[in-house]
Amino acid sequence: NLAGTIAKLGDLPDARALLEQVLEVYSRTLPADHLDQQRARLNLANTLYQLGDLPGARALGEQVLEVFSRTLPEDHPDLQRARQNLGLTIKALSDLPGARALEEQVLEVLSRTLPDDNPHVQVARGNLAVTISTLAVAAAFQPLRRRISGPSRIVLGRSTSQSAGLWRRGEAQGETRVGSDGAVITLQAFVRCPWRA
Repeated sequence: NLAGTIAKLGDLPDARALLEQVLEVYSRTLPADHLDQQRARLNLANTLYQLGDLPGARALGEQVLEVFSRTLPEDHPDLQRARQNLGLTIKALSDLPGARALEEQVLEVLSRTLPDDNPHVQVARGNLAVTISTLAVAAAFQPLRRRISGPSRIVLGRSTSQSAGLWRRGEAQGETRVGSDGAVITLQAFVRCPWRA
């Protein structure tokens, strides 16, 4: 489709505009639960995700998942795609328990319907592994966080140098972050020593 090609070329705002036009036409001409209308909505949600409009992507993703859950069989690929995409979106919004629930559903269905070495099963397993490890690291870190006192901060980063940069700029506030690529971000605690600037 043209919107997908435009998005692949990097022109996300034009892809968004085209997808909004398609969805508007489908909304006028097709039943609300029509598969094509929901696929267009899912494509728009993915484009919004890429543009950084995570609340907008989540709202559309939830609409699609609600319709697909009512109208498609449990093992339908579009239903699993909607769950997986919504899981990634809410993970980016820091709703890790919600993401885990969706990712577990996806993996359960794909593991039942596809061979274990299928790339879709492997991606679903990887997504769930990242979520579980992020939740485990955050939970394990809580006791340490409570024990740190004085002029200190909890700093998150992929590396010590990135974490130190966040610390120097005052950007670290102790919240859990997941990279835009879904990679696990490590948690590190730094205590600023009084004799260092």
